[in-house]
Amino acid sequence: MSDHLVPLGETGWRIWRDSVLRSAGFPAHRVSGLRGPDLVARAERGDTDFATAFARERKRAEAALVGSVDDRFLEAVTWQNPRLARNWLHRVPTLDPDNHGLRREQLLTIANYLQRYCLKNDSIGFFGPVVWARWTEGARPLVTRVGEGLSSWLHVHFEVWAIDALARVLAADPGVRPWLRPRVVASCVVNGTELVRPHGPPLALGEADKVLLARCDGTSPVLEIARVLSRPPGEVLDALDRWRDEGVVHLGLEGPSESWPERTLRARLAAIGDAPTAARTLGALDELVAARDRVAAAAGDATALARAMNDLDETFRRLTGEAPTRRDGMTYAGRTLVYPESRRDVDVELGAPLLETLSAPLGLVLDSARWLVGRIGDHYAEVFLDVFLRCGGDAVPLARFLGMATPHLFVRSTPLRPVARAVAEFQEKWARVLAVPDGARRHHLRAEDIADLVRHEFPPLPAPWSAARHHCPDILLTAGGDVVLGELHIANNTVENRVFLLHHDDPDRLMAAIDADHAGRRTFAVPTKQWPRVNSRTYPPLLSTDYTYWCLHDDSTGAPGPVLPSADMTVHRAGDRLVVRSGARELDLFEVLGEQLSFAVVNAFRPLGAAAHHPRVTIDRLVMHRESWRFDATDVEWVRRRDPAERFRLAQRWRLDHGLPMRAFYRVPALTKPIFVDFGAIVLCERMAKAVRGADRVTLTEMLPDTDELWLTDAAGDHYTAELRIVALAQEPVQANGDRHDR
Repeated sequence: MSDHLVPLGETGWRIWRDSVLRSAGFPAHRVSGLRGPDLVARAERGDTDFATAFARERKRAEAALVGSVDDRFLEAVTWQNPRLARNWLHRVPTLDPDNHGLRREQLLTIANYLQRYCLKNDSIGFFGPVVWARWTEGARPLVTRVGEGLSSWLHVHFEVWAIDALARVLAADPGVRPWLRPRVVASCVVNGTELVRPHGPPLALGEADKVLLARCDGTSPVLEIARVLSRPPGEVLDALDRWRDEGVVHLGLEGPSESWPERTLRARLAAIGDAPTAARTLGALDELVAARDRVAAAAGDATALARAMNDLDETFRRLTGEAPTRRDGMTYAGRTLVYPESRRDVDVELGAPLLETLSAPLGLVLDSARWLVGRIGDHYAEVFLDVFLRCGGDAVPLARFLGMATPHLFVRSTPLRPVARAVAEFQEKWARVLAVPDGARRHHLRAEDIADLVRHEFPPLPAPWSAARHHCPDILLTAGGDVVLGELHIANNTVENRVFLLHHDDPDRLMAAIDADHAGRRTFAVPTKQWPRVNSRTYPPLLSTDYTYWCLHDDSTGAPGPVLPSADMTVHRAGDRLVVRSGARELDLFEVLGEQLSFAVVNAFRPLGAAAHHPRVTIDRLVMHRESWRFDATDVEWVRRRDPAERFRLAQRWRLDHGLPMRAFYRVPALTKPIFVDFGAIVLCERMAKAVRGADRVTLTEMLPDTDELWLTDAAGDHYTAELRIVALAQEPVQANGDRHDR
C-alpha cells in the first residue's frame, strides 16, 4: 500500500494520511455577545414589561454589533467586499441612528458577516485559515501545538482574470503582435483541406493555410513563422486574426489557470525579442505587481488596506481600461483583483484512538456512498445509450453526443433524473437500515449491529470512472471525543486544488498521492475560462502529466500534456458499453465524461429524505445526521409580524412548540450556504425572518458541535469552529477498462 494511505480500520477503506483542517478566522464567542438570555426568559414567561425589556436589549445588542466592527473585522470585509467597507462600514459608529430602515439593513449586514467569520469553516484568507493535519500512530486522539498568532503567513494572489485583462491589452500593442506565439485551439483538428471544429461547420483551407496552421504550435513567434514561410509578417497576422475571430487559433499572452499568473505573463513578455517593447510591457506588469505588493504590505491594517486596494483598482483601470470587479453577487466568482491565502498557525496530529473511533461507522457510510455512485453510474449508462441511439449512426461526434446529454449532466434548479432516481433508492435503503422510531429525537445504533444489513443493502459496486473512487467526508470533532459527519462529497477529491497545494509542506508529495491513486487512468476535460465554475483557486483541480486530456471548446485553462481534439472524437458502441475513439485511441465514455459526472453527483449523498423532522442519528460515536426540521415558510408565522418585539416573542414560542434548539443553522432555497441563528439574539432572529419571508420553505439543523464543545483554540485560549476534510479511497479497480490504446 502506498505510504500516503492509512487503513480505515478493518473496513477495506483507506484514507489519506494528510487531511485538511478548515476553520473560522474569528473566535466563536464574538457572535455569542449578541445574545440576550434574560430577554428569552421574559418572552417565554410572557412578562408584561416585555416590550420595554425588548427595547432595552435591542439597544444593547445593536451597540455590541457596532462594537464588533473593529479593525480586524473591517479588514476581513475589505478583502471580500471593499465597496461595502468603503461606502459605509468603516464609519458605522457615526451613521444616522434615526434612519431606522437603513440602520436595520446595515446591522443585518454586519450580523451576516459576523456569523460567517465566527462560525463558518472556510478556506480563504485569515478569516478562513487553512492548515494540513496528519494521521499518526500516536496514543492520543488529538494533539495540537498552537502558534503565537492566528496565521503563520499570508500571501496575496492575483485573480487570473485580472492578469488576463492586462495580457489582452499588451497583446494588442503593435510592437508586441509580431512576437506572439500562435497555436491552434486544442479542440480543433486539420483534416485534409478542412479545419474541423467541434461546433460549427468546417473551415475550408487552402494549401497556404495548411502550411501556416502547421506552424501554429505555440512555440514560434509570428516573425519566425513569417520568415520560414517567406511571407510578410502583416499578412501572417491578418490570417491569424481571422482564425482567432473564428475561435480556432489562440493569439495572445494569457496563461493557464494558476496561483501566480503574473509569473507566466512575465516570462512571455521577457521572451519578446525587441528590447524596448519588452521593457515597455514589463514596466506595465511591474506597475500592477507593485500595486499588489502594496496591498500585501498593508495586510493587518484595515485603513491602509483600503487605500492600497483602491490604488490597485485605479492602477488596473489605467493599464487595462476595464473595471476592477466582475460577477457582482455571485458565489466563488473571484470578484476583485486579488485574494489572500493564509495558513493557520497550528500543528495538528490525529492519533490512533481517533481513527479507531471513526473507522467502523465511517466505513459503513462510505460503503453506502460507493453503492450510490455505482448506482448513479447504472442510470447514466441507460441515459447515454438512449442518447447514442437517438443520435443515430455508428459513429457520433462527441460534441453532438454531449450536447444531447447536457440536460442530464449539468445541474439546474431541479435534480438530475439519473441522480434523483439513485438517491431515492439510496434513501429507501437507509430507512430500512436505520429503522428510526416515530417521534424519536435521538436514535443510536452500533456499527456491529447494522454491518450485515449495510452490506446487504449496499453491496460493493465498481467505480464507473476513476475520479469516482474518491469520497471526501467533512468531519467535526467535539471536545468530548464524539465525531460529527458534515458534508460528504462523493466521487470527488475536494482537496486536489491550488488552495490546499499552497498550504502543503511538500507539494510534490501531494501530487504523488494524486498520481498514485489514479495510476494513469484518469481522463480530464480541459475547461474554458469562460465556464462559470472555473476560478483562480479551486477549479480546474491539480493536473498531472499522467492524465489523458481532451477539450470541447478552448483549452485556455491549460493542461500539462497533449490534448485530444474533440473535433476528432467520436462515440461508438462496443458490446454493452460506449467508447470514444480518437485516431488510434479508444477511451471508455464514462472516463471521458468523468468530470461532468463528478460535478453531477458531488452533493448527492443525502441518506435521509425530506421530512418534517429527522432525529439525531448516531452510529457508535459518529453522528451521521444532525437533528433537523423542515417547514413550509407559510407556516412560520412569526416572521411576518410587523412589530419586532412581537416577532421575537413569537419566535420563542415557535421554537418551544417545535422543540428547536437555541442555536441552529437554517437554509432557504435562494441562499447557497447555511446561516446561523441564535434565537436569543434579536438581530439574528431578524436576519432569519427576512430570509424566510422571501422563501417557500426553510430547513433548520442543530448546531453540533455547539459553541461549548469546540476543541480548536488560539494562543489566547479562544475557541474556534473547525472541520477536517478527509480523502477516502475505495480499494477496488474502476469499472471502465480505460484507454485501449497501448501507451
